[in-house]
Amino acid sequence: MSLERARAVQAVLEELEELRRAGGYRRGLAARMAREYGGSARTWERAVSDARAVYEHEERPAAPGAE
Repeated sequence: MSLERARAVQAVLEELEELRRAGGYRRGLAARMAREYGGSARTWERAVSDARAVYEHEERPAAPGAE
C-alpha cells in the first residue's frame, strides 16, 4: 500500500471515529480536521464522505430476516 493510500485510509478511520463520537455528521467537520491534523480541507472532505457512508451503513437497521 502506498504512503498516500495509507494516509487516506487513516483519515477515513479518524473521521469515522469522530462521527461515532459526535453521533453523526456535523457541518464543518472536514475543516476542523484539516486545522487539527493538517492537510487540505478537500482531502478531509473526501475522508468525511467515505466515513459517512460507512457510518450510515452501520447505523442502518438490518432488514427483517437478515442475519
